[in-house]
Amino acid sequence: MADVPLLRRFSRLLVSTLRWRLLLVFVLGIVSSLTAGVGLVLLVPLLSLIGIEAGGGSTEVFVSTVRGVLDRIGMQPTAAVLLLLNLAVLIATAALARFQAVTEPRVYESFVLSQRNRLFQALTEARWRHSVTEPAASNLHLLTAEVDRLGAAASGVVRLVSRVLLVAIHLAVAIILSPLLTGLVALAGLVLSIATQPLVRRARARGKHVSRTYGDLYSAINEHLAGLKTIKAHGLEPAAVRDFGHSSAAVADAVVDVTRNEANTGFVLQAGSAVALTLIVWVALGLESVTPAGLVMLLYLFARLVPMLTGLQRSFQSIVNQLSAVEAIEAAVFRYDEERETAGAAGSVQRPRHSIALEHVSFHYKGTGDRPVLRDIDLVVPVGRTTAIVGPSGGGKSTLADLLIGLLTPDEGALTLDGVDLSDADRPEWRRRVSYVSQDVFLFHDSVRRNLLVARPDADDARLHDALA
Repeated sequence: MADVPLLRRFSRLLVSTLRWRLLLVFVLGIVSSLTAGVGLVLLVPLLSLIGIEAGGGSTEVFVSTVRGVLDRIGMQPTAAVLLLLNLAVLIATAALARFQAVTEPRVYESFVLSQRNRLFQALTEARWRHSVTEPAASNLHLLTAEVDRLGAAASGVVRLVSRVLLVAIHLAVAIILSPLLTGLVALAGLVLSIATQPLVRRARARGKHVSRTYGDLYSAINEHLAGLKTIKAHGLEPAAVRDFGHSSAAVADAVVDVTRNEANTGFVLQAGSAVALTLIVWVALGLESVTPAGLVMLLYLFARLVPMLTGLQRSFQSIVNQLSAVEAIEAAVFRYDEERETAGAAGSVQRPRHSIALEHVSFHYKGTGDRPVLRDIDLVVPVGRTTAIVGPSGGGKSTLADLLIGLLTPDEGALTLDGVDLSDADRPEWRRRVSYVSQDVFLFHDSVRRNLLVARPDADDARLHDALA
């Protein structure tokens, strides 16, 4: 039951994100359950019309209820009236099902959109020092496949609660008909739930394995696309195709394992339900309090109720399969929020008049231990002059440039503008004042115009041509 706290946190996230939309989905589930209950109640007088004894015994309350409602509205419980009422209920149920089919995906997708944007914002606003150590493929995986799995988890939670409501209505009707038989059904559901617990625990492990294999696949794709020129230049295509095939096969195997585990659960639940239903009907045949109509109705109820009870277990297992995605995204958002960069007020940084300087600066990247990339560096860049920094590859030139533009924060020492320390809060404002051309040319996959407008969205054609010139 270690998954319960995570499931509880996820449910709170659902409520805080969807609010009234989540309530709408639950109301639809409740109304759908009520229409199913009305259909069950109308079944009893319909049975009496075709010659099956319905009066007296446990079904009398349903016959009396329907007659009382029809009397109050001035109608008789004839075959035509009951059939029309049943038809109206069936049509209303179909219309409601159609509305649910349209509404629920929209609600779940709005939740996925919210969480994708939340993760993207946290990633984008984190300090560069932290972001540069995170694998790009891992972030791509989180923002696509793992976030999409949140939609499945959200759907599973809502479906689980809706099924609980539907089970409650069916149980209420069944208890009125026969408390003893209903107790046997509940006991059968409990036994089957206990029997499938090992499969549920296995579902959690299989869900984590799916996340890992998809992460490895995204890494393989990212590395292949980044190094495609090198691969082709050295004739490494067969090895690349072979390695990609291994990664793809691992994903396929992981997904099949999840499906196989769900199928095993389904078999145990369906076979167990069939055994339980057979025993319950055998007991019902020996009870004098159950009328023929009551027996038909109990058969109908239990034929639906036993799969519903076992379906609760399957719904929970389906949610457990997706919890690894919930856990991964929750951890990623927490990591990035911890490293969120806060910006000071606009205009807080003045243009330097004399110099930009690094004073006794030392710096090391996360994951490199205590080995610094730069140690006790003093550097002055005079205003109005060109300063060149030369040295071997890996000597720290790019890191030095990242410190000067405020992209990185020194472990020791300070970046000063005209002798004034640049605070952490002022670094975003300082970066907006610096023009930076990286050694690795990057363009958005769009027109030249769109790339130029990123820096100055309001620029006219004359300004764009000046920039190009």
